[in-house]
Amino acid sequence: IIQSSRGSPAFDRSPVSSLRLEPDELFVLGDNRDNSHDSRHWGVVPAANVKGRVFFIWWSCGPDGPRVDRCGLRPV
Repeated sequence: IIQSSRGSPAFDRSPVSSLRLEPDELFVLGDNRDNSHDSRHWGVVPAANVKGRVFFIWWSCGPDGPRVDRCGLRPV
């Protein structure tokens, strides 16, 4: 883990076993795990910077393949 310029963690893509976030911070993951610039690239996101909410789950895939029972659901 390295520190970004604003003091929040940014990551060098090496495995991280745990990370403690402040209550107003989010760790955001992209939908293309191996090719996404997300919190693993630019660090945590202040919750105040989030402008919307997830509307529904477009696609879900688990270790055993597609989880079609989740597709189209609204997250809780």
